Amino acid sequence: MVNIKTLLRNFSFSRITRFVLVLVFLGFTQVTFAQGGSLEQLSRLKEQFDSQLRQGNIESAEKYLDQAVKIEQQDSTLTEKPSITMQLEIGHYYLNKLKETDPNANSAPAYLRESIERFTSIIEQNNHQRIDEVMLPYGELAMASYLGNNIVRKAEFFFDEDDLGDGSAEPNGQGPGASSETAQRVRVSAPEEDLLHNDYLNRVVPNTLEVLKVYYRKAYDEENVVEALYAVLALGDLNFSVGREEIADQYYKVAWNVGSVLPSNHPRRLGLSQPSPIPNFNYAYSPNISVESAETMNMPLKFDVNQKGQLDNITSVSDDDKEFLSKARRELRGMIFRPALNNGERISQEDYEYVLSMKTN
Repeated sequence: MVNIKTLLRNFSFSRITRFVLVLVFLGFTQVTFAQGGSLEQLSRLKEQFDSQLRQGNIESAEKYLDQAVKIEQQDSTLTEKPSITMQLEIGHYYLNKLKETDPNANSAPAYLRESIERFTSIIEQNNHQRIDEVMLPYGELAMASYLGNNIVRKAEFFFDEDDLGDGSAEPNGQGPGASSETAQRVRVSAPEEDLLHNDYLNRVVPNTLEVLKVYYRKAYDEENVVEALYAVLALGDLNFSVGREEIADQYYKVAWNVGSVLPSNHPRRLGLSQPSPIPNFNYAYSPNISVESAETMNMPLKFDVNQKGQLDNITSVSDDDKEFLSKARRELRGMIFRPALNNGERISQEDYEYVLSMKTN
């Protein structure tokens, strides 16, 4: 260990200079020890949080999250903040519950609210940071908003009156059209007592199109090509899913131009030439992939996808799965696919291979 006294004697510093250096050294040591203690506490809290969340004890997990936030607020020297990941995991917990729940069930609005509040909170608190520096869940928020349409049951849920014209964020390739007012409208709030009313949901759930435009604007301003591609492709998919094909095609052309900046072998650029189920919003956080169990199976399929996203000639890749083919066809009947793109134009593709995850019972 370095002896601070010996070190100082080797230099002709004044007493005042030595005193100042000692104070700096001691201060640095205290900060290092304090930060180490905080990180150790946060690590333990994260482990306890993960354990409770795996067991579905959401209230206990929330308590560990609250403790983590307090430690992070008290220690300004921390550069790693696990509370963001913890908030994202809770948001995903409610988002998955929302996906699994019938839109007409009494619990659906609560799951919708909880997921949206988590994701908007993260965006509001960290939006000053770059997308490539912190996980900002624009994709998750867009998915929750998209699913919320089944609960609110109003066509204008996706689009404002202003969006019913050309509806394009960047029709001429000059830049995304999301104003500061649009960005502000992503923020949501509403009183608790209105939870089960459509009036509440109309206020608490942000417009899906606006979320994606704000996402695109941020990625565009930060010159983040991959994230910009995610956002503009999702804008096309959203319009395509509700039959606004002309507007969707404008976005797909922009997406193709954005993707052309990437290397030719980049997965996101290659993905444009393949059909894809929609909505397929990009998530900031990648939850654990579900393991195939006795109740679920991953079934490889092959089918044709035409320019309208319609499927035909659905067959099983493996002879062992043929007994489940009828069920797989029923599952696919409720899905929408974005057709493959070529130079930004929708094209048909034959023998597209796709792995369908479905329940066996």
